[in-house]
Amino acid sequence: MYEVEYTGTPPEKQEFILHAETGSPGFIVKIKYSNANSYMLTDSKGNIQNPTPWSNVIKNYEPITKFRCGENRYEGVVNILEFYITPGCSLRVQPRNTIMLGVRLEFEMNEFFESGGVTTFIDNMAASLGIHKADLRVVAVYEGSTIIDFEVISGFLEDTPLDLGKVEEDFITLISVSPEFMGSAILSAVASTIPIVTVNGPTAEEIAAEYQNIWDAK
Repeated sequence: MYEVEYTGTPPEKQEFILHAETGSPGFIVKIKYSNANSYMLTDSKGNIQNPTPWSNVIKNYEPITKFRCGENRYEGVVNILEFYITPGCSLRVQPRNTIMLGVRLEFEMNEFFESGGVTTFIDNMAASLGIHKADLRVVAVYEGSTIIDFEVISGFLEDTPLDLGKVEEDFITLISVSPEFMGSAILSAVASTIPIVTVNGPTAEEIAAEYQNIWDAK
């Protein structure tokens, strides 16, 4: 495995090519990003390389098996992209047009996964927002009670890209009036890092006061 960590602003677009003798082994490249932008991996023809599937067992995306060049996964929160590259294979890393959303449910972590976990969350959220589930990707799931960070992706290869502004508005409307999701109370939510006032959460005044306290403490 080769690890890459940038000391300055990471480049938005990169190309990786492994020059080696035919039959030589490939290896995993691990990139640690200092920002939380969304990235995708494509081959030399522009075909998107889908990440490994989510595992409810390890509560993360499946580890890379080294089955094919372009196999990849992205770990949210820690912002780490991993991919497998083999000799003669060309891979490109580039940013995606996305919006970042998040919701905190009253579920304990084990209850969330017993209720279907990420797969059920994606199915229900995509249906609620009126988008295809392929356009929604969970970035991270962590305790507190259960927080799900996810992104909605506007495919750059689509004839009519998804209107992310409308999706964000629909999410805010949905979350601000719905007391629960997946049978669990909605405690809080964010859209593009901005807190949303929810039925069971703090009021706008309480949110403003909390942010003012954070600001005063700096």
